[in-house]
Amino acid sequence: MNVTASVVGSYPKPPHEGQPFRLRSAIAARERGEISAADLEGVQDDLVEELIREQVGAGIDLVTDGHARWPDAQTPLAAGLEGFTMAHDDLIRYFDNNTYYRRPHVTGPVRWRQPITVEAWRFASGVAARPVKQTLTGPYSLVKLSRNEYYEDEAELVLDVARALNAEARALEAAGATYLQFDEPALVAHPSAAQHPKDFGLAFEAAAVAVDGLGLTTELRTFFGGVEEAPEDFFALPFGVFGLDFVDGASNWDLVAGLPLDRRLSAGLLDGRTTALESLDSLRDQIRRLSELTARERLEVTPSCGLEYLPRDRAQRKLCRLGEAVRAAAGVAV
Repeated sequence: MNVTASVVGSYPKPPHEGQPFRLRSAIAARERGEISAADLEGVQDDLVEELIREQVGAGIDLVTDGHARWPDAQTPLAAGLEGFTMAHDDLIRYFDNNTYYRRPHVTGPVRWRQPITVEAWRFASGVAARPVKQTLTGPYSLVKLSRNEYYEDEAELVLDVARALNAEARALEAAGATYLQFDEPALVAHPSAAQHPKDFGLAFEAAAVAVDGLGLTTELRTFFGGVEEAPEDFFALPFGVFGLDFVDGASNWDLVAGLPLDRRLSAGLLDGRTTALESLDSLRDQIRRLSELTARERLEVTPSCGLEYLPRDRAQRKLCRLGEAVRAAAGVAV
């Protein structure tokens, strides 16, 4: 069995150079009341199909919808949960990137009301020639990326968010989803507003709640840094796949040796935040090195993070290079 090529989540929404930005025009037209919600959804559907085609064409085995319907990975998810409100004047920087998002505010008890991502996953799965994974911002990071105005105890908030996300995960599994990724960048890269020191114990407790009762494959995804915990602690988290950033977290190479035999590794080798194209030989050698540390059938390779920070053509070229490296590592001519 060969190494699996995958993506982390987001993909650039702007088109290739010289093409019209249909999504931006449709969003503006919808805000002016010139088109219907169904019209906007149709444009989003077209973009999802386009992004999935590019991923499949690059040799990606496990794809996403590229977050084509979301301005970011936090606010739409929070907006679908009871207890969050979206403050339109609260724009903050997303970690150390040159992107900003509208910070959700917690103003009441957090509860799951109804499916948030199910219909979008169904559409993507219906048009993809590959398995489609769904991504959710994990409970610990979603709280750290929000402003708490209601809960006196942050631990209680994190656990309520975990229960709500577990309900969303169960709805996805009931719809047929087989792979669910929980993004927890705050475990390795704290936003400026996060409280220190990091509470790994709370993150561990929340993870157990978030995946409780699930039978589908679950991945814990970290990016923008290296894991600080000991392997025996970090890999005790209740996930089947562990996603690690080997670009901004070089120390993760030392962590891999502690990966249990019944878990899989998703290795972020392709720099998702720079336009420079990686050397085919370098990527091939890294994949081979990881294949010596864990069995090939337990290895996925990906970008280090979502690709939304790149121009569309560079993101596509980088994914093609990742696919080429997977084939080269397997001894297939490219």
